[in-house]
Amino acid sequence: MMVHLIKSKEVDAELLDEVVKVLNSIKGPIKYKADQNIVEINSTHLVSWNILFDVCSDYRKKHAIDKNDFVLILTGIPNSFNWFSSLDEKFPTNGFVHVADWSKYLECPSIYPVAYLIVALILQKYMFSNYAELLASVHHEPLGCINDFCSVKKEIILKLRTADICGSCFKQLMQNNTPSLLIDQVQATMETIRVRMLYSQNFRRPKLISRLQIKRNELILKDYENISITLRPLEMCLYVLFLRYQGGIRLVDLIDYKEEIMTIYATLSNASLKEDIISRVSQLVDINSNSASEKISKIKFYFTKLIGADLADQYIIQGKNAEEKIIKINRDKLIWK
Repeated sequence: MMVHLIKSKEVDAELLDEVVKVLNSIKGPIKYKADQNIVEINSTHLVSWNILFDVCSDYRKKHAIDKNDFVLILTGIPNSFNWFSSLDEKFPTNGFVHVADWSKYLECPSIYPVAYLIVALILQKYMFSNYAELLASVHHEPLGCINDFCSVKKEIILKLRTADICGSCFKQLMQNNTPSLLIDQVQATMETIRVRMLYSQNFRRPKLISRLQIKRNELILKDYENISITLRPLEMCLYVLFLRYQGGIRLVDLIDYKEEIMTIYATLSNASLKEDIISRVSQLVDINSNSASEKISKIKFYFTKLIGADLADQYIIQGKNAEEKIIKINRDKLIWK
């Protein structure tokens, strides 16, 4: 089964990519695909459900998408009933997820609640035979179940932190002959989202420092639910350089590492011309440029956003101005691949 995720113009492309990365990190019968092309919605302040569902239907027809595959639109425009998400009563593999305003309810990246709502919609499609059955079965008193109604929107915090399916709702899944592999994948995805949310909020403090796998453009925290951080080539190049030198490097001395940086960058970047590589690396090592400092700040932001400031301390490039900057993590925790 394929879940096609589309977006309106106010939805950040990076958010969509990160949501799909989280969802596809758990293998199973459900696959997720992002379309970064902007879908136009004829509203900017308040949009009706019918408009959102019509957008999904139009997209489905245009791309000849199978009726059993999902088309879900991510939008930041408020909807007429002020819901977080919903499926189309008439065509329940179409639906929407609202991606804005999460900072009002949670201190974590919005990728996690958005990803949770996506898998919740999929499970609800299989759990209930029709929309009336869904409305009759939701929990108006929050239980920490996927089907909590959350009339007070802050109540969603409970079900995001428990990532649970209550006994009666699970029984409903069984009665509707929901494929076990689908249930397993959704439950594993919900648990992954729950744990990653806790890491990002510093609620989960593991005793162990995670191993760090270094790939071409990705850093993977192997012992923190495989949380991954995608870096741009120059960011990754700088990060790899600092990993190589445990004693640290002063930014003013980066010029001395220019040839080594060029070699690293050539293996990471799609730039085919040597002139392009020289130009970009020259700017990185220029003491009159802020290029290196900006990339160090971005790397710190990526780690802090996903695992919180306390855990990020082991992985970020840090140090006082004019002194050596280091990455603290023990090098025996590194996996080069």
